[in-house]
Amino acid sequence: GAATGSSATGAAAAPLSSSGATTPLLLASGGRDKMIHVYDVSTGVCVHRLSGSDNWVRSLLFHPSGHYLLSAGDDKAIRIFDLRA
Repeated sequence: GAATGSSATGAAAAPLSSSGATTPLLLASGGRDKMIHVYDVSTGVCVHRLSGSDNWVRSLLFHPSGHYLLSAGDDKAIRIFDLRA
């Protein structure tokens, strides 16, 4: 995912339903827009916009290392995103 300059307050309209996950440094959110946004907790800046889901994102989980984010949704797929890329 490419880094963006948007902040949590500058994100698109909030999804009706969302899922979230956190590490001490990152917060991830996803929902019906099929996108996952990963924010730097200290600055509120969106550092990754992740796509690939074919339906609502329902669950997010960071790997203990903080390097990977797992997602699951209504498309019945589990995806693993490498946040170091």
